[in-house]
Amino acid sequence: MTKIIEFIPVLEEALLFPPEPIKHNLPNWFKNMSPTVKDSSFNASYFNEKNLNTNLTIKRCVPFMDFMTSGYLIKFHSDILIDPKNEKEIKQFEWRYPGAPDPVSVHSHAQCPISILGHKRIYIKFVNQWIVRTPPGYSCLFMQPLELEKNTFKLFSAIVDTDKYDNVINFPGFVTSEKNFMINAGDPLMTVFPFKRQDWKANVKTTIVQREKNKFTLLGRQFFHNVYRNFFHVKKRYD
Repeated sequence: MTKIIEFIPVLEEALLFPPEPIKHNLPNWFKNMSPTVKDSSFNASYFNEKNLNTNLTIKRCVPFMDFMTSGYLIKFHSDILIDPKNEKEIKQFEWRYPGAPDPVSVHSHAQCPISILGHKRIYIKFVNQWIVRTPPGYSCLFMQPLELEKNTFKLFSAIVDTDKYDNVINFPGFVTSEKNFMINAGDPLMTVFPFKRQDWKANVKTTIVQREKNKFTLLGRQFFHNVYRNFFHVKKRYD
C-alpha cells in the first residue's frame, strides 16, 4: 500500500519552490557522468562491441542510484548571501537576504563545543518553511543532498518522528567556505527519507559464510554484470 507524506507550507513564498521527489532534481555532476569509463585499456574492443563493458562508473552502481533517487527534496525559499568571518578564536559569518522573514538563525559554539575541521564555530541554521507529516508509525531521516561540486556548508543529519511532531524542522550545520557565497532560491536544502519505525535486535553470527556457494557468486559465474540489478534489486517509488 502506498503511504502518503505531506508537506504543509507555513509561508506563501515557499510555494514557488515546493518539495519534490529528489529523482527530479539530480545534480548536474551526476546527470552528466558517463555510465562507462571511456579511456581505459582494460576493456578490449570485443567487450565494447558487444556492450559488455565491465569497467562501469558509479552511475551504474544500483545501490548508489537508489540512494540518489530515493526520498524528497526540500528547497531554499529565498536567496541568501553568506559572508564568512575568519576570526582567530572562532569561525563566524554574516548573512543577507531580500526580505522578511529571516531564513537564517544561529547556534552558539557552546551548544556543540567541539572543533570541526580544526576550528571552533558559530553554527548556522536554515529556517525551513514546510511542516513534514507522515502516517502513524513513520519517521523521517533528514540528510543534506549529496553535492560533490560545492563545498560551502555542511548540515547535520537528524531523525524526526514526523507522525507526532507537528511543527517545522529547521536544519543546523556549519559554514565551510572561506569566501562569501550565494544560495539561490530553489537550491537544494535537505533530503527527506520517510521510514517505518520498528524495533531491531542485532544477531552477530560466528559461522563464516562460504561465499563461493552463495547466489550472487554463482550468478557472477554466468553474467558479466548487472547481477544485483537483475536478481536482487527491489524498485523503490517516491512520487
